[in-house]
Amino acid sequence: DPAQRLSLLEDPNARFVSHALAVSLARPRGELEQATNRLRELLEPPGVQGLVLLKFRAIELWESIPVDLGDHVRTLAAIALADLGADFAPPPDLEAVVKRIAGAPLDGLPAWVADMRKKNALVPLLDRIEDDCRRLLGVPAHLRWPSVAGAAR
Repeated sequence: DPAQRLSLLEDPNARFVSHALAVSLARPRGELEQATNRLRELLEPPGVQGLVLLKFRAIELWESIPVDLGDHVRTLAAIALADLGADFAPPPDLEAVVKRIAGAPLDGLPAWVADMRKKNALVPLLDRIEDDCRRLLGVPAHLRWPSVAGAAR
């Protein structure tokens, strides 16, 4: 649900934010248009977006774990802004972060994202970023979720 994904961008749980961004980016361009201000906020160095909370099965027990997904969130936010053609002033360290997480140049990012969409390479990139988030959380590779596009892998 697009409205639910947009609301998750405000969540303090970095895992919810990163997954909502990846799923929204896997959809046709434009789902995140209403969130450009929040996307710009997410570009800043990790703060609350570095927090990860896990819910254990059906038990309402939330546990904070020391995993920082802030760079993943920042990279996905930069990709989303570039995909929308929205202007943003990148923090000084963002170029290195986007290069490390996505292998993308910050200069010319909108054209790079458009090319990735055209070549059907954006969803595999989003899957790789999602897999890296799960790896950081300690989720074994055999327990990977389906592709963010909904296809089985």
